[in-house]
Amino acid sequence: MLFLKSITPLIFWFKKLFHRKKFIRNVKNWDEALDISTSYNTADVFNKTLNSARLVRDGKAVYERDSVIFNKIQYDYKLLSSLLFIANTQNRLHVVDFGGALGTSYRQNLKYLDSLGVSKKWTIIEQSEYVRIGTNEFQTDVLSFSGSISNIDFEIDVIMMCGSICYLEKPYDILDQIKKAKPKFILIVRTPFSNSMNDELSIQIVPNNIYEATFPIWTFSETKFITYLSDMYEVFETWDDDLQADTDAHCKGFLLQIKIS
Repeated sequence: MLFLKSITPLIFWFKKLFHRKKFIRNVKNWDEALDISTSYNTADVFNKTLNSARLVRDGKAVYERDSVIFNKIQYDYKLLSSLLFIANTQNRLHVVDFGGALGTSYRQNLKYLDSLGVSKKWTIIEQSEYVRIGTNEFQTDVLSFSGSISNIDFEIDVIMMCGSICYLEKPYDILDQIKKAKPKFILIVRTPFSNSMNDELSIQIVPNNIYEATFPIWTFSETKFITYLSDMYEVFETWDDDLQADTDAHCKGFLLQIKIS
């Protein structure tokens, strides 16, 4: 479903829309979360995401995020500056975009990526149906799709997770896969953290005017999360991030750089 309120400033409207998301707190474990929620892997979520991505691809819309259509690109300049920094330091930009749907972040930053006179590769890691449709309809000389980090056949400059790792059952298993791949950088944005020593599991209820869905979501212990990566990575930069749905959490972004041994 496409919805656009042209009379309201887009940034204000986007924040107002997503701040209306509700949460069920204090969920005990993932099995309990699944009993009272749906998942991203539903036909409704996929079809709305696909339709919006096609509109952007075909030039009928300017930008989409989470199936929502905008008449202006909503840049995340902290993410963009991180990518440009990495391209400058590596003299190329080889990206693995974990949970990148059908190319939202890639197309968001395409104008800047096209201006880079360096080698570029951008592979999205996604669920099988996204990989199938992405490969058939959205793949380019730069953009490709895969089902696993282990399938990547190029040296990775950065693995980025734009609000995706918090929706996984076993996020630390994914961090193990990332460490095994040894990218030069890890880029995390739109992710909820807390000052607690433990991760906390909730259910996110998405407003019906986006799509009907409820998702398990982790709010990570910042100390635990960063410590888990600290054997191989150090924080290069961190920032507050207001584009994550949970206003009760401390939403942050991190750019981590591999330690030089």
